[in-house]
Amino acid sequence: MPTWREWDLAVDAEAVLRAQGANPAVIRSRSASLVSIAERAIREGSHRIKPAVLYRRLVIERVVHERIVLKGDVTLEGRLLAQHLAPASEAAVLLCTVGGDLEEHASETMA
Repeated sequence: MPTWREWDLAVDAEAVLRAQGANPAVIRSRSASLVSIAERAIREGSHRIKPAVLYRRLVIERVVHERIVLKGDVTLEGRLLAQHLAPASEAAVLLCTVGGDLEEHASETMA
């Protein structure tokens, strides 16, 4: 199964704040300490991010109601999937991770 491991991730405090659902401009004007925390998190954690994506392309054999039957008798279910993949001849299935090192460090830090 092919794997992508090389990524050029440009993570900055604004990206971290946006990922938390915050407006970076508003946060910068109201709470410099939150910006500092985001910057610290980047310094301490960015080298721990080890992204990887495994992917596989599978032939779509048929679509039955809300089920997509892929080659090898693998099925995907859901109305939205069926609507969007009905005209397709293939589907790509992906598994994404940032690696375990970041999660371990976060758990240790929170403890």
